[in-house]
Amino acid sequence: MGVLLVYAGLLLCLLGCVCLVKPLRFLRIMTRRAAAVILLTGIASGFMGAIFPAPLIRVSQPHAHIDEVMPAYHFHEFHSRRIKAPPALIFRAIKEVRPAEIRFLRTLMGIRQLPERLFVKSRLPSLLPGYSVTVFDQKDPGSYEFLVGPGPGEAKRLSGRLTSIEYRLQEGKKPAPGPEILRAYDGAIRKRGGSPISRDGCCRSTFRIGEESLGTWIELASLEDGSSYRLTILAPGRESSANLPMLDLLRHSGFLLLSEEADQELVLGIIDRYWASRDTGERLGVGSPEEFRSFDRPDYVKVAANFIVKDVGGGWSEATTETRIFATDPSARRKFGLYWRIIYPGSSLIRYAWLDAIKRRAERSP
Repeated sequence: MGVLLVYAGLLLCLLGCVCLVKPLRFLRIMTRRAAAVILLTGIASGFMGAIFPAPLIRVSQPHAHIDEVMPAYHFHEFHSRRIKAPPALIFRAIKEVRPAEIRFLRTLMGIRQLPERLFVKSRLPSLLPGYSVTVFDQKDPGSYEFLVGPGPGEAKRLSGRLTSIEYRLQEGKKPAPGPEILRAYDGAIRKRGGSPISRDGCCRSTFRIGEESLGTWIELASLEDGSSYRLTILAPGRESSANLPMLDLLRHSGFLLLSEEADQELVLGIIDRYWASRDTGERLGVGSPEEFRSFDRPDYVKVAANFIVKDVGGGWSEATTETRIFATDPSARRKFGLYWRIIYPGSSLIRYAWLDAIKRRAERSP
């Protein structure tokens, strides 16, 4: 209901704005006063949809692994496809399908990420007060030489999507010493499942999130007096990402495999704050399914997504995917509710396109 109210409101707002310029008489909107009423109705509908309460849904009797991983949730979506192939081939296709096989994926991801681009700061605000971004540069492809050991020659040049940000202390603000800046980012990176790789003196460190070949590399270099520091981030570029299966991309981005039953079901999960900056430690790395289940820190959401394959007879199988989201407190539920109701159409289309890609791959397999 919340999604319908939000998008009905957006359509009414669009119609009202058009009719304020020129009333559409063929729609029986004869005056600008009527257009203003439509616009206000759209605003009211969108607002009601944004604050529409999300009830807690509980699973009374577990029937799948996702029911055990997340037996209660506030938001969810479910999609299915019938496929002319045995479950084993479909399950293999689920694990092997690549981004290039999912039609319009880049466009659909753009729609899905629109709220982040509109409402979330994209230029990595400093983790410490009193600093502002003075240089922000991105290159794809780009390359950078990261220090990976204590020796002067122990460096590794890597290529991918390169982001360089320089922060400077604002006038009149008190600087944080270089070691303090390092500790702040060390803690934030560890929250995302990262770990330190090397350290050079007091104020330069290299970190990595994920596996060595396809993870995200981060270098923090600060002046000892804390007057400025530089953050260099290298993530897998478009070319390397395009060659990875979608499930591997999800796992490299922070998703954890929570459960798997061969040729029947797999469940992935992540803990995040989608309404916050993507790069300030808001996505938490969890080390085990038990840690995921027990997590209850306020102002976060837990996301579990699965694929299930069932043999329905006659050479046909049914593949389904469900995504469930549990908010850890009312504040997170309200914030995520607005985000979810805006991105839901794009998210839903991605799931449909993903299942279609799985269907094509499975049905052409020998």
